[in-house]
Amino acid sequence: MKPKKGKILAGRGASPPAAAPGPPGEQEPGQAGLPAQIEALRQANAGLEFALEHYKALYDFSPVGYFNLDRDGKILRTNLAGADLLGIKRWELAGSAFDLFVSARDKPSWADFRKRILASDVKISREMSLETPAGRRWALIEGVADAGEGQCLLALVDLTERKRAEEALGELDKSYRELIAFAPVGIFRSSPEGRYLMANDRLAAMYGYDDARELMESVRDIAAQIYASPGERAALHKAAARAVVERIEVRRRRKDGSIIWVSLSMRAVRDPDGNVLYYEGFNHDITERKTTEERLKQTERFLQSALDGLSAHIAILDGQGEILLVNRVWREFARERGIAPELFEEGADFLETCGKAMGIGAEEGASFAEGVRMVLYGKKEFFGMEYPSHTSTHRKWFDGRVTIFPGDGPRRVIVVNEDVTGRVRAEEKLNEYASELEMKNLELDTALSEAQSSTKAKGEFLANMSHEIRTPMNGVIGMTELLLDTGLTDEQRRYAETIRASGDSLLALINDILDFSKIEAGRLELETLNFNLLSLLDDVTDTMASRAHEKGLELLCHVDPECPVNLQGDPGRLHQILNNLASNAIKFTQKGEVVVRVSLAGAGDEECLLCFSVRDTGIGIPKDKIGVLFAKFSQVDASTTRQYGGTGLGLAISKQLAELMGGEIGVNSQEGQGSEFWFTVRLGRQPHAVLPEAPPPTNLSGVRVLIVDDNATNCEILTMRMTTWGMRPFEVLDGAAALTALRLAAEKNDPFLIAVIDMQMPGMDGETLGRAINADPLIAGLRMMMLTSMGARGDARRFEEIGFAAYATKPVRHLELFNMLSGMFAETPGGQHIITRHSAREQLRQFTGGRILLAEDNITNQQVALGILKKLGLSADGVANGQEVVLALESLPYDVVLMDVQMPVINGYEATRIIRDPNSRVLNHAIPVIAMTANAMKGDREKCLEAGMDDYVSKPVMPPSLAEVLTRWLPQGAAAKPARERVENEEALASPAAEGPQDRAAVFDKAGLVRRMLDDEEMAQMIVEGFCGDIPKQIAALKDHLAAGDAQSAERSAHTIKGAAANVCAEALRALAFEMEKSGKAGDLAGMQALLPELESRFAVLKDAMKASFNK
Repeated sequence: MKPKKGKILAGRGASPPAAAPGPPGEQEPGQAGLPAQIEALRQANAGLEFALEHYKALYDFSPVGYFNLDRDGKILRTNLAGADLLGIKRWELAGSAFDLFVSARDKPSWADFRKRILASDVKISREMSLETPAGRRWALIEGVADAGEGQCLLALVDLTERKRAEEALGELDKSYRELIAFAPVGIFRSSPEGRYLMANDRLAAMYGYDDARELMESVRDIAAQIYASPGERAALHKAAARAVVERIEVRRRRKDGSIIWVSLSMRAVRDPDGNVLYYEGFNHDITERKTTEERLKQTERFLQSALDGLSAHIAILDGQGEILLVNRVWREFARERGIAPELFEEGADFLETCGKAMGIGAEEGASFAEGVRMVLYGKKEFFGMEYPSHTSTHRKWFDGRVTIFPGDGPRRVIVVNEDVTGRVRAEEKLNEYASELEMKNLELDTALSEAQSSTKAKGEFLANMSHEIRTPMNGVIGMTELLLDTGLTDEQRRYAETIRASGDSLLALINDILDFSKIEAGRLELETLNFNLLSLLDDVTDTMASRAHEKGLELLCHVDPECPVNLQGDPGRLHQILNNLASNAIKFTQKGEVVVRVSLAGAGDEECLLCFSVRDTGIGIPKDKIGVLFAKFSQVDASTTRQYGGTGLGLAISKQLAELMGGEIGVNSQEGQGSEFWFTVRLGRQPHAVLPEAPPPTNLSGVRVLIVDDNATNCEILTMRMTTWGMRPFEVLDGAAALTALRLAAEKNDPFLIAVIDMQMPGMDGETLGRAINADPLIAGLRMMMLTSMGARGDARRFEEIGFAAYATKPVRHLELFNMLSGMFAETPGGQHIITRHSAREQLRQFTGGRILLAEDNITNQQVALGILKKLGLSADGVANGQEVVLALESLPYDVVLMDVQMPVINGYEATRIIRDPNSRVLNHAIPVIAMTANAMKGDREKCLEAGMDDYVSKPVMPPSLAEVLTRWLPQGAAAKPARERVENEEALASPAAEGPQDRAAVFDKAGLVRRMLDDEEMAQMIVEGFCGDIPKQIAALKDHLAAGDAQSAERSAHTIKGAAANVCAEALRALAFEMEKSGKAGDLAGMQALLPELESRFAVLKDAMKASFNK
């Protein structure tokens, strides 16, 4: 019996229904056949039992996993395959919800899938992923509704291995596609009909298309559209049908019609019947390589043509000695000598056939081959050999050379075989001549020896004669000078002056002849000395000034501002040339001016080319005579000698000297309008160890000055000089214009503070102008300076009475003019005696000798002291401690030691004791030792004197006090005043200033520092930069000492900071460092630590103030 939907209700071991009880014999009709029915039923049950057993075996051992689920979706039972699929024991699965094993991805669709199974009469299937203890697995699930409401049977087929294979295949396919997409070559697959089935973007780009899609859509016929030769397709397909086509080079047409070269590899892919399914392959763009190869071939053709055009035999070999190229001349040589032409074919081994190829014997050929081999293998860079190559009719010599062929590619060598027969024959002739010449030389040596002896005798005679002549001539000139100082009559004085003039002329002639003879003989040697250009020019104009004044001439000198002034060269010879030219200019000029100018003609780091010119307003030179000016013993004409005198050697000597000094000389002149002689010389710049040139320290910046002179050249020179000093010059040419300019300036509240006035002017002279100025209340009191070309005794006093503040005769030295102007501006009008050239020189006086040893460990203090000493004209060496002092004094003879008392290693006191010890190795035990002390600590000065020091100077060092002390102790100074007598007098002056509010002046006194540097702002800025770089290191050292609890070292660091601050006029920082020093001396580390933040703060403020001061 079956229930609805055909479900089997009978279970395993079911029995038939029992008969109703009744008495025996009371059977219903039909009971007679009951045993048979029972037997039949028993047999049916037995068959059913067998079927169920068979079903159970199939269920349990099926490779398909079976799961019976109840109405709640829980597992009733499963077979071994199902348990294995989930990786859990069968008994553990009973009662578990099946959806626990469904993956999160498929869980939403599981409920719907189960509903569909229960609602359907047919099998429902679906692939799902399961989560098991062993990991994710995939299965094909087939489900049918089972007996009982809500039950179902699931059959699971394991798809895990297939899924994994599919994933791996997908990854492989992805990698394959990426490989194709990013391959550096073009990849394609094409149909036999000529269409692209697949292509990558690289192939598309190669043919000029945007991407593979455009290529595949646009190209309908590969042969027609891509192949440069359409007939090529058949040949390629035929070749690919036989075998794989590898790297054949073909031409292809791009989208724009241009042709490219590609390297093609392809194959045919066939079906099992051998029919071509498609072609696939690679394309690599080799256009650039082919272009390069073509250029290389062109170069080789060009090289071959070039080699063929040469007369020498030339061959180029590769790294193994095989011939790459050989020129036509060598081939023709081989043909003429009967040498086999195959020896010169490309690829022939040159080394094997070297002797035959060169037409020489076996021995020479082996030697040459070995030389080639040495160059080939890199053992030599070059090989050369000269050898004969004779025939029965010709005698020839060749010079064979082997060298590396230039270039970065593979090693190549070039063999050059040159016919040197002509040279060898010439050498043979030369040897013959040499033999003859040797005999002639012996004769010439004898003659030369005789000539040298004669020249030496002539030179010695000339030297002796010049000495013999000079000695009596000096006597004649000297006695004539004495004679002129005695009482003579007018006639006698005239005779004596004639004798003196004649003697001077004769002595000058002798000097010129001696100089010229030295130059002619090549025996004149130039010196290399340091000199100052301005000082040299001042000396020249001083020498010529009196002669110019006698003739009423203006003698002016100007140096362009860009010219370096600290130079190296021979100042004596430069002075000689300038003297010659200036003397001639004055000699041939009757009125007007003589102007000496210097300009920069060329500049380098170590040397410069200067151009000197001397221009006059004299008689000039005719054009046809200029060519003979620089010849020896030559003048314009004979009348010149009679009228003006001279030997005619001056310009010749000047020319030779200018050329010896790396320059040249020339002249520009017009007859009747004057001349300008010029010359150039090459001079060295003084090295950096020498103080570089700089404009003089100035307090004249911004000062407005009026220049009154009718000579335009003098106005120009004065204007340029004053401009370089920072002044504001204004020029006028006469007295009336000067008065107008002075009054207008005063009315505009921008008055002139100084007037520089020329004495000799037309209309109103300088003296009259001075009186007029002082008579005008609006401009009276103006500081005035008188310049005159014709000075006389009593002029200074007279001009002082008029109201002039300064007086000088022209030309005025560069520095003297500056110092006179500075002196005028520094004093109130009428506040001192008139400033003259003599008083200016006294103000500029510097030490002219003395070598100083400076001992100072603080870099800022050392820079300041060295700068002041240089400004005072002294040479000084700096050392950093007492030990270095002693070592220096053991080897060098210094004149004075400036000794700091607190220094590392050996302090100043101990160093002085060693110096005074007669057993020490110091050269001079009595050398003056001057202490440099701050005078802040009581007893410091007494300790200096007790240690054997001679004197002291207060720190920070001031130029006047340092100069005063050095004057006492340097060899040219006066006797020293005992130091102890001055201690009390200088106590107040040297003590530190009381600390007040920290205003800008207290933080940093720039003006005070610049004054200490003798108004050299550039040096002051350099010292400030060094100070700002050094103090952070000193503060860091102070912190370290405080952290270590080292009071003595902390006191030392505070002392160093205090001294450096004092030297740069940083009073606020100095005062605080002094307080810290006193705390350190008392052992009060806590007090020092408390002041440390304020010290850092004050330094930061100071640094900003310094930066602002020098950036204005």
